[in-house]
Amino acid sequence: MGTSDADEMARQSSADYYPSPESQTGWRWLRSNDEIRALGGMDPEKLQLACEYNARFEASAAVVIIRNGYLVTEWYENSALTTTRYDIWSCTKSFTGTAYGILIDDGRRGKLPVDRRINLVVTRVASGPGSWDEGTLIQKVVDAVV
Repeated sequence: MGTSDADEMARQSSADYYPSPESQTGWRWLRSNDEIRALGGMDPEKLQLACEYNARFEASAAVVIIRNGYLVTEWYENSALTTTRYDIWSCTKSFTGTAYGILIDDGRRGKLPVDRRINLVVTRVASGPGSWDEGTLIQKVVDAVV
């Protein structure tokens, strides 16, 4: 299978994919090197080199790579666990801005399933006509953002 074939297969398989909550099955995982190459479009040997490079540093670290709708790999170094919390300071703004940009672009291109309901763990909900809660239609969120 050529690279363009694998890329096309990955695009098709992730077109309508939304991960289920972690309490159910969570992200779909790529378990073998062949799956990582074909569906993730990544080189497992290079990922291993990145993991080894990351392990050389003293700071705790967690790396999770998601591509084409699949959890490709994850690793934790120097006492980090899946439950470790990090203060990432202003990185939050970069991630949030990127996510909103993708959301807005998908909305403008008609790629959002606006009739689906949002699956959120809501820790704090504002009251009033603009508030969102579990089960809010994606269209309501898009209307408020766009």
